[in-house]
Amino acid sequence: MGVLQGFDLHLVLQELAPMPLLKSFAFSDAYFHLESQNLSGLHKFLQVNSQQLEKLDILFYSYGGLSPGSIWFTQPCFQVPLPCLKCLTLRIPNHLDHVVGGIVECVHQYTNNLTYLDLGTGNFRLGDLKELTQGFANKSNFRKFAINALFLSPQLLHLLSHNLAHLKDLSITFRKVTHHEDEFHISYDSDPSQFYREMGIIVFPYTWTLRSLRLTSTSWHTGDLDIMIRRAVVRAFPLVVEFNGVSRREYTDSLLLSDGRK
Repeated sequence: MGVLQGFDLHLVLQELAPMPLLKSFAFSDAYFHLESQNLSGLHKFLQVNSQQLEKLDILFYSYGGLSPGSIWFTQPCFQVPLPCLKCLTLRIPNHLDHVVGGIVECVHQYTNNLTYLDLGTGNFRLGDLKELTQGFANKSNFRKFAINALFLSPQLLHLLSHNLAHLKDLSITFRKVTHHEDEFHISYDSDPSQFYREMGIIVFPYTWTLRSLRLTSTSWHTGDLDIMIRRAVVRAFPLVVEFNGVSRREYTDSLLLSDGRK
C-alpha cells in the first residue's frame, strides 16, 4: 500500500474488517510534520489484526526533506502489542542524521519473538546500539539483523558479538570507518593499519554463532573496504563462512585482483 493522489489511505485502513488469516503486512507512506501526520488508520488496522501478524514492514518516504522528529516512534501505531511478530522492518530512507526517537522502545516490545530485524532509520552510534541490543541479550530466537551505523569500528563489532550471541546473519551499512568509537559519540580519524591493530587487540568471542556478515559503505570516500580492514574482520571471526555474499578467501582476494587490473 502506498500514497495515491486524492486517496485517503488511512481512512481505508480504518474501515477494513479484521483479517484473521493475515500473517504479513507491508505499509508505505510519506511522512510530514508530526503534528499533521495522520497514522490513525495504521493504528486501527494493527490493533484489529494484532493477534496473528508475524511479519511487518513499515516504510516512510521523506516529503520535502522533513525530519521525522525526536518522538516519531512513540506514536500509538508503534505501541500496538504484536505477540506473534517474528520479522520487523522499519525504514525511513535518506534520513541520515540521528536515530529516530522512540525506535529502541518500539523494538523492545517484540524481542521475545523476533527472529529478524531491519532498521534503516538514521545512523546508529555505539551508545544507541548498546541500548538497542541489550534488549536481545540471551534471546536465542534472534538470528538476523540489518542496521545503519554511522561508524564501522572494532568497538561496534565487539558489542554486537557479545550482545547478540545467537545471531546468524548480520548486515551493517555505514558511513565511515574508525579504529575507535565510544558511547559518548567520540570517534577518531584512522587509517586501515590502525583499524587492523585495534581489531587484533580486542578479544572477540570465538563461539559467536554468526555465519554471514555483510559490510556496506555509503560513502564514496570509503568505497570498497581496504584490504587490511577486510583481513582484520575475517581474522577476528573464524566461524563466519560468508562475507558480502562470497567466501572468506574471495572476500580478501577479490580486492587484490581488482587492484591488479588497474
